[in-house]
Amino acid sequence: MSCQRSTLSLLRIVLLVFISMVIVLIEISSKWLPHRNFKHDHPTYKKMVFTKPNETSLNWSNDPFTCLSQSISTNIAPTSNVFSTAEVINAKASHKVNDTLQIRITARDVNNVIKTCGGDYFRVKLYTAETQSSWSIDVTNDLGNGSYIADVTLRWPGKVAVIVTLVHPSEALRVLRRIRDLEPGRTVFKGRYLRTLDSGMDISEDVMCLPKVIRNHSLCNFTDERLGYPWFCVAPSKNTLSCDDWKLYVNDPKLGEKYTMRAVSKEELNIFKIHKLPIKHHPPPLNVVGDSNRWKKSVFAYQDSLPSCRPGQHLHNPSPSGFYSNNIWFSDQCKLRRFTKTDVLQCLQNRAVHIFGDSTARQFFWEFADNYKPNIVAGKIPIDLRKGLVRPLYAKGAKFNISIDFKFHGFPNRPSDFISKETITYIVNELDGLKVDSRSVILICVGTHYTTYPLEMYEKRMRDIKEAAQRLHKRSPQTLVVFKSSNTREYNNRLHQLHNSEWYIVTLDLALREVLKDSPELAFIDAWDMTIAQNSKDSVHPRQAVLSNLINNFLSYICPDAPSPL
Repeated sequence: MSCQRSTLSLLRIVLLVFISMVIVLIEISSKWLPHRNFKHDHPTYKKMVFTKPNETSLNWSNDPFTCLSQSISTNIAPTSNVFSTAEVINAKASHKVNDTLQIRITARDVNNVIKTCGGDYFRVKLYTAETQSSWSIDVTNDLGNGSYIADVTLRWPGKVAVIVTLVHPSEALRVLRRIRDLEPGRTVFKGRYLRTLDSGMDISEDVMCLPKVIRNHSLCNFTDERLGYPWFCVAPSKNTLSCDDWKLYVNDPKLGEKYTMRAVSKEELNIFKIHKLPIKHHPPPLNVVGDSNRWKKSVFAYQDSLPSCRPGQHLHNPSPSGFYSNNIWFSDQCKLRRFTKTDVLQCLQNRAVHIFGDSTARQFFWEFADNYKPNIVAGKIPIDLRKGLVRPLYAKGAKFNISIDFKFHGFPNRPSDFISKETITYIVNELDGLKVDSRSVILICVGTHYTTYPLEMYEKRMRDIKEAAQRLHKRSPQTLVVFKSSNTREYNNRLHQLHNSEWYIVTLDLALREVLKDSPELAFIDAWDMTIAQNSKDSVHPRQAVLSNLINNFLSYICPDAPSPL
């Protein structure tokens, strides 16, 4: 009888905790959604109820009470890459190309105890160093008992290594989920008011800015009147300055670090030492038989047999969407052309390319502007300013009548140096005001700067961008619009993980795919699959071998078919 009472008491506690979390999530998330009908300088607060985003496709410890005893324990024993094991269930002495194998991963904690619940983030990669061949997949088949199954396909002959990486233990994912959902917005911005007096003296003041109402402060409201996207800065305290004098803003890393570190305990922070580490007990290399020369001919023939790259093919995108061999990406989605420099100039001739998004989209601009001189020339910008540059960029090629421009997406982008607020515009407004025709091309990539905010904020922005792209299509049905997913990245320290974890990035990636799933008029570049499989170190700005394949994918949408020989 006493046992039944204890069980009922525990269930009541769990239910109360769950209800409290839901209420807090609704209250917090409403701050980050669009705010309509604000009056300048006198912001009001409007709560908006939202539906918690569906992350069941991730299958990563969706139940907040999974392993409840571990999450409330004072001695956290996270999953270990040293003791966890991986084995090929249906291994043979030799295999053939296109054989499908199952890999079982068994998670063990740092005390070498088998885990009894799931939620870990594993990644499996097949790799042959001699031919720079690779294929990779995030493991989402979580059996919920500490075991995971990954289905892998052997795509090339030779000795194939099986590399299983523990990206994050489940204990880290619970921390990441909590601080994103319950304590979001750990990125803080600094705004600068600036005015030149009649005497010629400059007066300035630096204040906090955020994409939400800042409590207990007099505020200047810079919410976009058309879209309702919130943006507020603390009002200047100096009588000689007003809201109209807000000129510059920058990411404030010191305050961001302060708020982030306040959100996690020291013990939780230690969990993030286990990050992107290969598990020690992995299967031996697989022997995949086959003639390499014959295979090369067959794989190029297979690539040529695929349909040309057209909008809407992402609706049937295989996962993973391809593999590398000799650092060439072989897509399973569509036929990728291999462009020479002459091909590129012919493809872009008489075209206007408009690129919107983050610095990974800006890479595309510089790829064209740097590598196609003198046929494509950008305005003069010092090399040392390029990395942090957020202002609009333009390049032109008179001989081939090519124009390429880039604009960074709107708040909350995270500039490392003070930039003018006038250079920041929202993609929705840009698309609605853009003059386009059948020769116009648009590339959009937004993701990395949203990792510290609630997932529904990103979903809302991307749905708005998609709808703006659809309105543009009604004006010009032949205009090509391409979305690029986010990619993997490097990490300098544990704070960097807490801000930019690849678990955050993959949730954004899946949200984007969900947004685009009913849009056959739009094209999609799967940068996520292309970077988890890459043969070089992860970098937020992919290295040249990967970037060249991304550019080929982009150009294959613009010019899917090679011109007929004369």
